[in-house]
Amino acid sequence: MSYFTIFHIIALVVIVILFILFLIISLKEKKTSVVVSMVFLNVFVMGCLSIFMMLIIDQYTKKAKVLDLSHERILINETIVFSGKVQNIGGFDITSCTLEIKLVNAPMEKGKLDGSIFKQERGFFDVFRSTKKVERSTVEMEFKIAQGLKAGETRPFSVYMPYPASFRVPSFYHKIYCH
Repeated sequence: MSYFTIFHIIALVVIVILFILFLIISLKEKKTSVVVSMVFLNVFVMGCLSIFMMLIIDQYTKKAKVLDLSHERILINETIVFSGKVQNIGGFDITSCTLEIKLVNAPMEKGKLDGSIFKQERGFFDVFRSTKKVERSTVEMEFKIAQGLKAGETRPFSVYMPYPASFRVPSFYHKIYCH
């Protein structure tokens, strides 16, 4: 299974032809300092162009979606298990897929808003010492959920992540990145 599709190869051939063309034009200059700077600029611009083109082509040719994503909290070891299926919906093979999961804790429950949250009396020296432990309100992790996914293929996955004990009513967000 190869990372490159026919579109990647066409883009690389065009970039190499442009590189050679600009290299020939820059070598016709008489001053060596100008030639060196033009060659360096040519290498830099064509390198950046090829990287951006590969990313853009990946975005439109290597597509996948997550199906039947469910979660279950395991209390004994304070973890949460996400399971589901990943499906290649594009017409090309995918080398690997990464799932990004973000847990966001609800800031507070509805109807329990009081003024103590917004008005906290502090002294001058309280700024320099931390008396309270600040708890995180978001947890974000990435997992590789598939490798070598053929066009149209569906595979099950299951990932574990720690579940903070301070979370009460979290929201779950996910994104999938494939290349």
